[in-house]
Amino acid sequence: MDGINTKDTYKKNGGGKLKKYRTISFFEYYFLYPYFYGMKVVKPLNYMEYSKEIALKRLQAIGYIPYERKHGESLFTRFFQNYYLPNKFGVDKRIAHLSSLVLTNIISRDVALAMLKEPLYTELDLVEDKKKIAMKLGISIDLLDSFVQGKKAKHNDFQTWNKIHFVAKKMKTILRIK
Repeated sequence: MDGINTKDTYKKNGGGKLKKYRTISFFEYYFLYPYFYGMKVVKPLNYMEYSKEIALKRLQAIGYIPYERKHGESLFTRFFQNYYLPNKFGVDKRIAHLSSLVLTNIISRDVALAMLKEPLYTELDLVEDKKKIAMKLGISIDLLDSFVQGKKAKHNDFQTWNKIHFVAKKMKTILRIK
C-alpha cells in the first residue's frame, strides 16, 4: 500500500519513474477515500471460520490436486519464498505461518519446529527451478545467483510513508477521529 516505498524502490533499482503502475498516495488512502468518499475496507474472510482441512477435502472432491509444500502454487512463488527470500535476506516465511498455527492450537510447537528443520528445497528441484526462472527472466543462472548473493538492501534504504503515518495517527488521536 505504500506508494512512496514502491516508487522509491523502483527508482533506485528499476530506473526512472513508474509510468504505467498505479499507486495510491498516503492522502488518498487515509483521508480522501475514507472521509471524502466514505469508503471502508471490509474483510469478510476475517468474520468466517476457516479450516484448511475441510477446505482441502471440499476442493479435492471436485478435482483439486494439492501441491506438495507451502508456497508451491507457482514456480515464481516457490522460488521466491523457498530460495530467494531465505538466501538473500534470511527470511523464512514458514515461521510466521507455523507460528499462527501454533497460537491457534492447530499444531504443537514441537511439530512446527520439526517442520522448520525440513529443507525448503531438494537439490534437484532447486536446480530445475533456477533453470526455469533464469530462462523466464532471459538471464543466465550465474547472473540469477549473483542477484541472490549480491548486496542486501534493507527496507530502511528506501523512502516510506511511515513518518507521515505516525504523525497522522497522532493527529487522529488528538482530534478523536475514528
